[in-house]
Order: sequence, then C-alpha cells, then structure tokens
Amino acid sequence: HSIFSTTSSSTESVKNSGATEPTTKELTGKPIDNCEPTEPDYSKPSPSIAQNLPLLKKLSKNRRKQLEKRQTRNQLAENLFDEFYTAQYDTRWPPLLAALRNPHRYCAMTNKYACQKSIESYLPSDAQQVPFLDIPCYISNDKFTPPTADGSGITIVYHLDASSVLATKALDVQPDDNILDMCAGPGGKTLSILQRLSHSGYLTSNEPSVSRRVRLQRVINNYIPPSMLHRVTVISSVSTYPPLFDKVIADVPCSNERHLLQNETEFVRWNDRHSKKLLSTQYTILWDSIKMVKIGGIVVYSTCSINKCENDGVIEKFLDKSRMNIEIVRREYEVGESTDYGWIVLPDKSDGWGPLYFCVLKKLNK
Repeated sequence: HSIFSTTSSSTESVKNSGATEPTTKELTGKPIDNCEPTEPDYSKPSPSIAQNLPLLKKLSKNRRKQLEKRQTRNQLAENLFDEFYTAQYDTRWPPLLAALRNPHRYCAMTNKYACQKSIESYLPSDAQQVPFLDIPCYISNDKFTPPTADGSGITIVYHLDASSVLATKALDVQPDDNILDMCAGPGGKTLSILQRLSHSGYLTSNEPSVSRRVRLQRVINNYIPPSMLHRVTVISSVSTYPPLFDKVIADVPCSNERHLLQNETEFVRWNDRHSKKLLSTQYTILWDSIKMVKIGGIVVYSTCSINKCENDGVIEKFLDKSRMNIEIVRREYEVGESTDYGWIVLPDKSDGWGPLYFCVLKKLNK
C-alpha cells in the first residue's frame, strides 16, 4: 500500500477487474531489462543536468528552469533515499536498489472456480508452475495476455507477484477456516485465500477505502461463482466484530519503495518522515488484528516495504508494549530470507520477486 495513494499500492494487478493493470512488459514471466532510450528521457530522474545540456539549450528559458528545478528535486530525493537505506542495508543496497528499479515480476495465479480447459488454453506452451507456492501459479518466457473469462463468465487467472501468494501460504489456511483479510483491496490476497477454502470455509474482506472496496468487490464478482459468494463478505470496518476469526492477515499500508522508484511524481516527495507517520497506522492495524483472532489463532502481518522499521520494528514495538501472550511462529520458506521476527522476499536475491515482508504471530491468550 503506497503512502501517497490508495489506488496503486500493491504488488497485485488485475485485468478485467477494475484494478490497475500491469503493462504488457510487466506481465512477462521473467523480469525485462529497461530498453535504453535513443535520446535522454526527461521523464525519469537524471543524475546530472550537464549531461542533458544539448537538449536543454534548445528549450525556452522557463522550460529549462523547470527541468533544472525538477532534476535538482529528483537528485535531492535520490540522495536522501540512498542515505536512508544504505544505513539499513550497507553494501547490499546498490544491488538491491538496482533490482527494485526493474519492472515488477508477475505470475498467473489460476482460479480453481474457472474451467480447467480454459486455463490450459490460456497458459503459454512453456508455462511452468512456481515451485515454492502451494496453489497453481505459473511463469513463462512469453508475455501473459490479459485474463479472460470461461464459458460461465468466471475469470480464469489473476496476475500478481508470487511473494503475495507466499504471504497467504504463511497463513496456513485450512478448508473450513473463518478468516479475516484486514486490508483486502485490490483483492489478490483475498482471491488467494479463497483458492484454499472449501464450501465450509468463510472469508471476511475488510477495506476502508471506498475506491479500493469497489475494486475488491469487482474482483470477487468476476472470479467467484454465485454459488460461493455467500462464503465471502466485504466490509468497511471491523470495529463491531468480536474476536471470532481463526486466522487474520493484515497487509498494511506501507512505504512501497518499489512503486515509488517507478513513479517520479511520488518519489520526489519521499522523506523518512512519511514512514514514521505510517508506523502508528501499522501498529494500530496489527493490534486490531490480534484482537480479532481467537485464542490459538494466527495473525500474519505483512508489508511490501523494505524499511526495517515498518517490518520487524512494528513487531518489536508490539511485543514490547503488549501484555498479550504472543508467540512468533518461525518457519523456513523456499524463497526469501529470515529476519529477526519474520521473513522477507527481496528481489535482488529472490529472482526478481518482492519485496514482501511477513511475520506470523500466534495468540496464546488475552
């Protein structure tokens, strides 16, 4: 979830659902290197005004000043950004930054409610199943085409970062679980959870944002058959709900640095104060999630941030301040690496997937 926008914040992306759609390049099964432009591209941050001087001389005086000011602003943001994350990642930061600048990598998560023959016809001939996931998701050297619907009108696949599916795998969904998705828009994690539930399971998807809630409902309507719609409820607040859920996943609003690096308008507004403001929101959502789960239940706290303060930092604060008896559930996964309290998938060492952080907490008593 982006700190500046509620409409383009997740590593998820959907066709035919109202969600922001990945470009054709983004839908390839493997990362695509950026093509070098034949001329300087002034829509992207430039490390030096001097190298663009030939073109600047051809511009009007006012336009030249505007470009110089924008480039200065971009450079300042880059310097602050580099300094902040170098302090966290040290010598790993340059390769991690390069990986974050690459286009998002997407897989095609198949929809178990859709016609299997339609799915098989859709997937490229070289499609391979993502080995570290427990539900069928595919990658390909070919570009994925936009998702289509089967003969019953059910959309057959959903495009998203495989690390998002890994977070729902950590939730350890059982077929008859009663689950809460705390920050459900635009719908990829909700859909991933529904792939694991049976006709006796139940999912409540909470999304406070009106626009994201509309997109979430559209995803559910497009992907879930009418016979299963009564098993999922979309709400705008959990304030009136008692602690009755077996599992809760909280994919909280976060700095979403990979999105920022690919959006100049938002990137130039970055500073570490934005992250500090988010910490209170993240902590509150985690606290509410713990309250919503039954004793013995599981909460998965997740972000798509690389900022350690928003990840392990929030967990550490909760453990320090909470009087609840909480256990951190540790487990190894096939992709990613462990942190002090959880697990993180970073694109420089995870074949382009991520970033995605999650921590699994078990509520032992009140």
